[in-house]
Parts: sequence; C-alpha cells; structure tokens
Amino acid sequence: MLREKANVVAPRPGDAKEAIRISTRVWLGVGTTSYLTCAFGLWSTFINGNSVAHEQNLARLHAEVPGQYLEWPMSAFAAVLVLNVLNLALRQNTTKFRTNLLLLFINGVAFTTDLLINLDLTPVFQAANGRMFHPLRYLQWSHSTPTLIYMIWLSSDPEEVEAPQLMYAVANDVVMILTGPASTCSSGSMQLLWGAVSFATFFAVLITVSKMFRSNIDNLEDSEARGIVRAVLFLMLGLWNLFPVVWLLAELRMISPAMEHLCWGLCDYAAKAVFVSQLWQSNIASVYERREIALRMWEESNRVLVIDKLQRLVDAKEQLLNVISHELRTPVLGIMALSGSLVKDVQQKVPINVNHLCMMKSSAAFLNNLISASIETAKNKDQKPQAAHEAVYMYELVEEVCTLICPLVREGVTLTNAIPSELPPVVGDRTRLMQVLFNLVGNASRFTMHGHIHVRARILDNYIEISVEDTGIGVAQEDIEAIFQPYLTLTSGVASSCGGTGLGLYLVKLALDGHNADVNVESEVGKGSAFH
Repeated sequence: MLREKANVVAPRPGDAKEAIRISTRVWLGVGTTSYLTCAFGLWSTFINGNSVAHEQNLARLHAEVPGQYLEWPMSAFAAVLVLNVLNLALRQNTTKFRTNLLLLFINGVAFTTDLLINLDLTPVFQAANGRMFHPLRYLQWSHSTPTLIYMIWLSSDPEEVEAPQLMYAVANDVVMILTGPASTCSSGSMQLLWGAVSFATFFAVLITVSKMFRSNIDNLEDSEARGIVRAVLFLMLGLWNLFPVVWLLAELRMISPAMEHLCWGLCDYAAKAVFVSQLWQSNIASVYERREIALRMWEESNRVLVIDKLQRLVDAKEQLLNVISHELRTPVLGIMALSGSLVKDVQQKVPINVNHLCMMKSSAAFLNNLISASIETAKNKDQKPQAAHEAVYMYELVEEVCTLICPLVREGVTLTNAIPSELPPVVGDRTRLMQVLFNLVGNASRFTMHGHIHVRARILDNYIEISVEDTGIGVAQEDIEAIFQPYLTLTSGVASSCGGTGLGLYLVKLALDGHNADVNVESEVGKGSAFH
C-alpha cells in the first residue's frame, strides 16, 4: 500500500582505497619488521659464515672504493631524515602526514643501509665477474621502492588505478630487484635468464607507475599543477632508468668499482629526493585540496539525500494516515447507521434485528483486519503487497458490503446484489477483496443521486469478473486514467460537492495488483459508470 524506494547514500570519495589507506601503518610496520629481519639474517650469515673470505672481500672493496664514496650517501640521507621528521611534526592533515610517514620509512631504510655498510656490519659478496657488491643494498631497494609505488598510488584516481594494479606493480618490483643479484651471482645462460626477467619486470613497473601518474594528471584542472606532476613523472622515470644502466655497465666492467658505488649513491639519493622536493610536496597539497573539495561536495550531496529521505518518510506517514482514515470511514459510517437502527428498535420496543448485529460484528472484524494489513504493509513498504490465498464466496462478501453501505445510499437509489448465490468461490484475500468492494460500492453510493447500483458477476474462461454498475454522474473519458491516481478528485460541480480524498480507486488498484488482477472502467457523463 505504501511503497517507498530506498535512497542509496552516495559513496564517499576515495572509498575504493580507504581500507588500504587505513592500513598505511600496517604497511610500514610489516615493512620495518621485514627489513630488520632480513638485515639481521645477513648479519648472522656474516658472523657465522666464512669470516676469512668476508675479510678478504671487505679489504678488496676498501682498496677499490674510497671511503668518502660510501660515507656521503649516509650523510645525505641523515639530513633528509631530519627534514622528514620536521615535516612530520608540522603536518596537520591526514594525507600529508601519511605521505611524510612513508617518506620517513623510505629514507630511514636508506640511511640504515648506508650506516651498516659504513660500519662494515653487513656482508660483502663477490659477483660472478669478480666485482664486490653489498646484498643489503638490494634488500633496501626491495623495501623502499614498493613503498614509493604505494605512495604514488595513494595520489592516483581510485577508479582508474585499483588495488590489484598496485599489488601487480609491487610484485613486479620485488621480482625485478631480487633477480638482479641472482643474475650478478650467476654466469652463462642463467645470468642471461635472470637478467631478462629483471628487465622485463622493470618495464612492467614503469608502465604501471606511469598510469598512476597519468590518472593524477587527468584529475587536475589547473595547468600549472598538471605541469608539476608531469615534471615529477619525467624526472622520476629518468632517474629510475639510470639504475639498470649502472647495473649493466658494472656487469660489463665498463665502469670502475669506485664509479659504480658513486653512481649507486647518486641514483639512490636523487630518486628518493624527488619525493621530498617542493615539486612533489606541491602535488600532495593539490591532491589534498581536491579531496577536501570532493569530501565537502559528498557531504553536501548526502545532506540533501538525507533531507529528501526524511521528507519521504514524513510523506509516507501522512499517506498512511490518509489511507487508514479513508478506509475506516465507510465501515464506521455503516456501523453507526446499523447501531442507530438498533437503538431506534430498542426505543420503539421492536425485536432486535439479529442480522444487524451480525453485520456490525462482521464490520468490526473487517476493520481489525484492515488495520492489521495497513500496519503490516507500512512495515514492509519496499515490497509489493501480497494477497492471502483462501476461498472467498463473492455472493456472501457482496451481501455484507451491500448491507453495510445500504444505510448510506440516497433515497430513490436501489442497491442490489445481483451475484448468483451458487457462484463458485474465488481464491484470494478476503480482506483485500472486501476493501475493493467497499471502495467501488461506496463511490457508487456517493455519486449516484437516483436510479440503481448493481453488483454483478460472470465467469470468463478461468476467472470471474465482478462489475459494479451505477446510474450516477459518470466520468469523462479524458478523466478515466486520472481517477486511479492518489489524491486526485474530479473538479466538476456535482463531483466536488460529493467530497472524497481521491484515494479510493488508487487503493482499489493497489489491492488488485496484489491479486494479479486489473480494473477497467466504462462510463458516460450523466448516465453512469461500470467498474469491471
């Protein structure tokens, strides 16, 4: 009877990434634990392994690489680390705070790696081509670079670059870094195989990261902001491409060990410094501003939706009251007429009409069922009203309705139950069918000034057609479709003088919908109407 389509609250901007954003600290916790565990594992290998070979490798490294080439990256990352801590203390909004927290982890891992290398607390391995290298440096990259990718992803569009693409880029990055030392320590075909895997995954990472940047650029309206992000992208791609170049030159022995370590320090620092630069910080500020604007728009949109939903609920409550008051009017007036007749009989000392008492009881039962049905429908307003399945004898039902409405019929109007008593029962909801008849016969009694009202029935194929015919004022053809709309009443002089809420035929249609039935109208102004 009362059905309201539920409003769906608009999704909050960035909800697609919210779960992963919330886990930023978990990401950092797992990353820190993993790095320290792996670094400790390397240190244990160094302590318990072949110390003589390690001392020889270490002596050779110091002989080939000047100490300042290993010290300056540590000093540079120490300075950046101090800046990260200061930035972290000054950041008030969540986006910038998380970004600087990630940068603190990235530069902290880099600083710790260079510190352990300078203190000779990590093993030095000899490559297949005889050069010396620190596996801890690869371990650092396998933790810092995925975090850089994660940070870039946070600033991208969640609808264009989803979480699985982040995982894809991170997995390729880790494979790329781990297959590097695997190729370094191998020779022949295995070296070529590991090298090919490392380069293939490197290009996969570049493609995905470029897509993250492009989604960020596409969402920027300011041309200056787009230029800043594009500059960061080109600078980052250029610096990242230096890593495989340095690695390849070192593998081919085209640069000295000293130059190799100098290049590693320069590339590593420059690649991470990009994200501490003013360029990247400006991009983060722009991302934050866009999200704040989107959040305000989301809140305003949801405020409108909430207000609209509250208004719909208020309207639904008012509609329920109107429906119940309309449905109760006819049977209550009938009960009042019957009870008035009984009082008159008592006053005149005429034997009480038992039929009148039975009709009053029947009407009271109908009212009870009607109220229960209305309350149940209101509870399940999002579902289509369902009709009960029981055998209903239409002759008896129409007889009850006619008896109850008869006192309301105007003088000179005849109300007749012309349904054969032997008519077979129909399967339906007795309360709903009585509601239909109350409205149709009640309308006929209100709009018929003289003549007759007949309720007929006939069997057609596998269903029964019930007709309520009257000689009332009739309905114009152009108004027939409108009379089934709620709260619409005819505006002609006679019709308007008869009153009504405009709900009766609307409720008839709703009740019949629950029976998979329909109602048709034949009418002519001034001659009457027939509802089938």
